[in-house]
Amino acid sequence: MLAKLFALLMIGSLLLAQNIFAQSNQPPAQLSELEDVIENFLSAIMGFVAIVLFIFIVWGGFKYITSGGNPDAAAEGRKTITYAVIGVIVIAASYLILVLIKEITGANVTEFQIMGPN
Repeated sequence: MLAKLFALLMIGSLLLAQNIFAQSNQPPAQLSELEDVIENFLSAIMGFVAIVLFIFIVWGGFKYITSGGNPDAAAEGRKTITYAVIGVIVIAASYLILVLIKEITGANVTEFQIMGPN
């Protein structure tokens, strides 16, 4: 089943592929464009992580509510919620540490920049 789904996705991606031409009037890519790509990638990853953490909190709450008085199932639901909350705390603390470093040193560590010739 998974192999069929993968094959379908591959065929679909080939059908949606655009033509690639060897010659173009566009200038070559610059390092400043790489900064934007990495910044967008990190923003997307952070959004994905937030969604995953929310799903884990909801899933843990669902497991806890539907435990039906079973202490093992309730403990597993609480454990899932606890780990998800710990994940939120770790991510928030890591960002706050970066902001603290920025405030103390003045170095802008919360933004990705490639040093190069101006």
